[in-house]
Amino acid sequence: MITVESSRCRFFLKNCVFVDEADFHSQMMRSRAWSRVGEPAKVKVHNQKDMNISIIGCITARGILN
Repeated sequence: MITVESSRCRFFLKNCVFVDEADFHSQMMRSRAWSRVGEPAKVKVHNQKDMNISIIGCITARGILN
């Protein structure tokens, strides 16, 4: 059985932080395209690699952390 001190749990609204990460790829390519019937779909593809951006957000019970 796990016991937790009540003094620690009492302040969870002040001490608890939730963290999430999101990645964005600036050169993300489509995997599908539209074309007329009987014609192949043509898609422009970039050869150069570009930056990937990661965003990390933190939120508490009181709102977003800056």
